[in-house]
Amino acid sequence: MKNVFVRLPVYTGDVSGAASALYELGGMCVIHDPSGCNSTYNTHDEVRWYDRASLIYISGLSEVDAITGNDDKFIKDTVDAAGKLDPKFIAIFCSPVPYLNGTDFKAIAKVIEKRTGIPTFHIDTNAMHDYTIGAANAFLRFAEKFLASDSVAKTASDRVRLNILGLTPLDFTSKEAAGDMRTLLEEAGFEVTSVWAMDSDFDELMKAPTADVNLVISSTGFGLAELMHEKYGIPYVAGVPEGQFTERVLDTLKLSASDGRCRMPYIEVLSECKGGAEAAVVGEAVTAGSLAASISLEEGKAVRIINTAELVSEKLIGENDSYPKGEDEITEEIRKYAEIYADPLFEIVCKKHTLFHRVPHLAYSGRVYLDEMK
Repeated sequence: MKNVFVRLPVYTGDVSGAASALYELGGMCVIHDPSGCNSTYNTHDEVRWYDRASLIYISGLSEVDAITGNDDKFIKDTVDAAGKLDPKFIAIFCSPVPYLNGTDFKAIAKVIEKRTGIPTFHIDTNAMHDYTIGAANAFLRFAEKFLASDSVAKTASDRVRLNILGLTPLDFTSKEAAGDMRTLLEEAGFEVTSVWAMDSDFDELMKAPTADVNLVISSTGFGLAELMHEKYGIPYVAGVPEGQFTERVLDTLKLSASDGRCRMPYIEVLSECKGGAEAAVVGEAVTAGSLAASISLEEGKAVRIINTAELVSEKLIGENDSYPKGEDEITEEIRKYAEIYADPLFEIVCKKHTLFHRVPHLAYSGRVYLDEMK
């Protein structure tokens, strides 16, 4: 029972993460589930639901169909809907019941693609992981399905071209987040090739292999960054241009575009401060690390990352940072510090007299603190 959560909630599930990643790309996303996953997603995890249409559906899996393994109904319903909606692609997601039943989603995707003529793929979800895993898998599968399979010829440009990877409302909730990020980077002399995936579209993402460097602003985009580095030789820089950390990110992007090396500037900043730390930022590795780096640069003190989301890669945290698993470990780690930056729901496990800074996170507390989110 060590990993049971009693007082702290858990992060948004991987199904919601995958749906969020693909929300604006013109495809039809089908969650194979009785109903719970989609209702949780649209009422808690997706702030675009009432403002921007998307083809996200639930299969309505019944108990009888689950027990008997009636995949034909799921396939037929998906094919019928696709015939009426004509989406750019079809993505199918797994939920706990079909996962436990061993449903063959690869085979189902092949059947649907053959019957519809529409590119179809499945996302490795099961609602037993958090949003970082789901979104990361969705970006990867989308890229593997649609991006060019070999090197891409690049035209000359007088500006550094970059992709922004890992931009979803689960980490960047403001409706202006994508526009603000584009503006900041363009004013700094960059050309934004694509944004994965807010205020972007399918056609823009197809240009991603022509970029000179990738900016990873959440761990949800890290797997994709490594794929594009291996496949197209595009280096990546991980970090959110935030506060005092902004200039470091911009300079590092130019450097990596020039020499082709991948860099983690927030880890570099945090490692420059030696000795014990009195402050820590709690949350997803890249966003928490970037905030920690900004605080460290502004106040000249050592700050650590307490990564409480699932870790897509060990590369995302430094040797002095921590990755506690389960409520007991998270509580123990948080109580080591006199100053904490975290979602308000973490305050309940802080020790008395902790200096607590509220940093609401949609993927953690949902819409409870929506008005406070920057």
